[in-house]
Amino acid sequence: ASAAGWIRKEYYGDSNALNHHDHALPHTDAALRAIFESTVVDGYADALAPNLGGIPVLARIGAADQSVPPWQQRRMCRVLEEAGVAVEFDEVAGKEHWWWDSKRE
Repeated sequence: ASAAGWIRKEYYGDSNALNHHDHALPHTDAALRAIFESTVVDGYADALAPNLGGIPVLARIGAADQSVPPWQQRRMCRVLEEAGVAVEFDEVAGKEHWWWDSKRE
């Protein structure tokens, strides 16, 4: 089964740039901020890593991916391994986000 390679949805390209660029966010009431942040917790793939226990994972990413930077995939592999998941990692040189659609040599 396919799964997302990103660690947190807000790190996926520009999909949730508000969390990174809102200068007022650090000054928001702590309780209100907790409510706000809880609305995006379902996109925290790293927190769900233990759910893959017993399922072998092939993690493949294009080395030139700018939508999901390869560091996220490498980190996710470490998180999965720490959760006891068997992981095989493959970083495809010269390929971007949709590398299977790109010209093959």
